[in-house]
Amino acid sequence: MQDTPTPLILFLASGLAVLSCPADLVFMVGNDDASPPFQAELEQESGAPIDDDYYYENGDYTGLTVTSGNWTGGQEMLRNGTNTDAIGMPRAVTTGATTFHIHFQLSAAEVAMNSLVYRTELVSAKNLTTSEITFRMNNQPLYVESATGPTGATQVPVAILFSPATGSAVAGSNFITITRTGGSDGGTGSAWLQFDFHELQAIPEPSTTGLLLLGLFLLSARPLRARVAA
Repeated sequence: MQDTPTPLILFLASGLAVLSCPADLVFMVGNDDASPPFQAELEQESGAPIDDDYYYENGDYTGLTVTSGNWTGGQEMLRNGTNTDAIGMPRAVTTGATTFHIHFQLSAAEVAMNSLVYRTELVSAKNLTTSEITFRMNNQPLYVESATGPTGATQVPVAILFSPATGSAVAGSNFITITRTGGSDGGTGSAWLQFDFHELQAIPEPSTTGLLLLGLFLLSARPLRARVAA
């Protein structure tokens, strides 16, 4: 697997829908919005890291990251209106708060499936700035999105297909890490890049992988930046 893979640009012209693929939804954090405001349900980011761990469900995540622990509160609320505490899903990475983790559970059946697919949409960058985003699962590199800076109604859809082994998936506690690893502040002194939502699905059969890719962004008819990881 390459450390900095080249995105595969796919244009969707099929009538297939995502529901035609018998996938397991592992998590969905936030809403897939077609137009601004994209991430109103997520927590406004802080200028400095406060708690970079978001818990989708109960589990013992102790030791997976520096700050993760045993979570028993069910799905963590997305937003409580306070960006100076440890609750909520940050909507962005910034020059001050570069990293966050999404903690979740996988069943033994999901780990045994053929593929996992993570998807998101990059939105609402600070004007004049760009951000390079690195995606990892369980500390294993999956994909690097080259420096991008969408503003206004522009969305950059990303879908990453990979095997459970590539992401070191285990039955039980897992995590996906999203990090701003580069980019430019455009001379403004700071930068940020926001995310509309985060989704992970488990795909049971090799033949369904193509169907999922065709259906991922059907409704919006947007180009899809997809990475197929070895």
